[in-house]
Order: sequence, then structure tokens, then C-alpha cells
Amino acid sequence: SSYRITGSSYYNVDTDSYIFWNGVTWQEFQSGSLWSEIYREDWETGTLASLGWAVKQAADTTLDLHWQIGTSEKAVGTRSLYVSRANNVNLTNPASYLGNTANRVIHISRNFAMPTDVSGRQVNKLRLRAYWRCLGQSIYDYAIVHIVTTGYTLTANSAIVANGTDRIAIGDGYYNEQYNWQISTIELPDQFNGATLRGQSVKLVISFIANASVIYDPPMCVDLLKLEFI
Repeated sequence: SSYRITGSSYYNVDTDSYIFWNGVTWQEFQSGSLWSEIYREDWETGTLASLGWAVKQAADTTLDLHWQIGTSEKAVGTRSLYVSRANNVNLTNPASYLGNTANRVIHISRNFAMPTDVSGRQVNKLRLRAYWRCLGQSIYDYAIVHIVTTGYTLTANSAIVANGTDRIAIGDGYYNEQYNWQISTIELPDQFNGATLRGQSVKLVISFIANASVIYDPPMCVDLLKLEFI
């Protein structure tokens, strides 16, 4: 059976390969060509604070790990967000945890208001997309991504514990063992903290966890992060 949507081509409900909407095939729909941006960050200008990102990490010493914006790592443009063992005085510091002398957990986070509609267009699904690279060793040095409530307390050198009402790990688990830049897509859950995610304000957290043994540089690097909806 076929049905016409006003102003569009026929919608064939029997054969996926013949479904069209305003000239878009079902395959194109599934591949993400209809996803639209809500937020984009490439860290090309500004500071972490001016861009709304907050960090929880140890004191500023040359052997402690820090989230920073710099020019030594980038997938696109001239700057990106990455972990290094020096503070953000010199934007050309390489992404490295060489010399780290203790187990470390450092967090970077930003609050997001998850919309129910954008310019009158209903939000049905939300996802994150970003470039990343992190060579990190096996289960010892890795990044992990969470959504938590805006009131959740992050503490330097303390990992977010197992999923609970106010926190949930998202994505593919550990992000590491990749020297070359990757592009990952994380579909956000429909439900969080006992309610629909859309319409809530939540905190996105990227944590880098490292021990003090074998060093596999670079640690976590992130570029061109997007929040998208369909």
C-alpha cells in the first residue's frame, strides 16, 4: 500500500527500499542524513570555562593529568580537547601522560538542556557524535562517557560508580587502543533519572582514567563534538 504525505512522494509501506519522504530514501533516513545539530564544539576559540566546560582534576603540577585545549592534537581545524600532564599555559603541550606517577581520574563536563522540540520540530531521538583518539593500555588507561544529573558531584581521582538513578554510562564502554582518529556515535537513552530524557537538563561527563605503569600515548583526545536530534 502507498500513501502520499502532503508535498512529498508516495510512501510505500510494503518495501523498505521504496520508501521515500521528500525525496529521501529509507536507507538515507537510517544512515543519519536527516539528523540535525543542536550543539557543536570544535574548541577552535575560547577557553574551557568560556565554552561552558568544567574540569575536576588534581592540582596544577607538571606530573598531574589535565583536560586542556591545545594545538598539538586535532582531527579538524587547529585545536582540540585533550589530556596532557601539563596545565593549559602552553597550548602546544603534547597529549601525553609520560611521567604520571599515580593512578588518576580526571573529569570534564558540561550541562545540556535536552530539548523536546527545536524550532517547532519534535525531537524523537538524541545522539552524540565526535572524533576521538586514545591509545591507552587495555583496561588500565581509557576514557568513559556518562550522563549524570546536574547536581551530581564529580571528584578528582574518583571514578563514577556503577549505573544508578542519577548516573548512566553511555557509548561503547572504554574508549582507548586507537592511535588514529575515530568517529563514534552514541545514541542517548530515551529514559533517564526516572523520566524521559528529552526535556531534562543533564550533565555530560567525559572521564579519563589512567594508572601509573605502562604509558601508551596519546591519552584521550576529542574533537568536533556534536549533539544531534531527529
